[in-house]
Amino acid sequence: INNAFSNSISYDRIGRTITQPVNVDGNYNTSTYMGFELPAIKNWLKIKPNVSFHYNSNTNYINGIKNVTTNAAYKTSVNISRQAEKYEIEISGSYDYNNPKSTLNVQSNKSYYSQEYMASVDIQLFEKFSIESDANYHLNNGRTQGYNINYLIWNVSLSRTFLKQENLIVSINGYDILNQNINATRNVQDNVINDTKTNIINRYFLLKVIFK
Repeated sequence: INNAFSNSISYDRIGRTITQPVNVDGNYNTSTYMGFELPAIKNWLKIKPNVSFHYNSNTNYINGIKNVTTNAAYKTSVNISRQAEKYEIEISGSYDYNNPKSTLNVQSNKSYYSQEYMASVDIQLFEKFSIESDANYHLNNGRTQGYNINYLIWNVSLSRTFLKQENLIVSINGYDILNQNINATRNVQDNVINDTKTNIINRYFLLKVIFK
């Protein structure tokens, strides 16, 4: 990116900062992805592995000195699913590794990673009833103390179809049954590491009516 927007940051002796927008050259990012689908056990299962890589480089100035912050991110995941007339089952897992580096602040050179495991099921029951459930387990490592948060999000839905064309659907949905919904993220920019923890809408139940 030519003439990309960036920051020139000055710190005084008591920690106050002055930030000025500046234009820089040399900022770039690149990514690649590969994935495919494999039938298994005579097409009884579908296995979908994939890998991706992302790399970015950003320039800024700290007290007039050029600073380059880079981050290399690697992610791999696999999804296994089974689909039949009366049910669908899916499980997956992923691993996401980040390795940020800063030319001026070696304290920013700290890798971190996260993992996610998911399982879902959709079953057609008797009398036009169906039940759906999914669970996502998140693990975070390498962050600041108090931000290596592990949490499990579990959702359940019970529904029934009505009318001859089954185009009226009434369902009761329970979200975040275990009341653990939270979001933890890390951002490495300029010479600063920023860990954030966000509370999201926790456990709630919803009556839903859909007419198609």
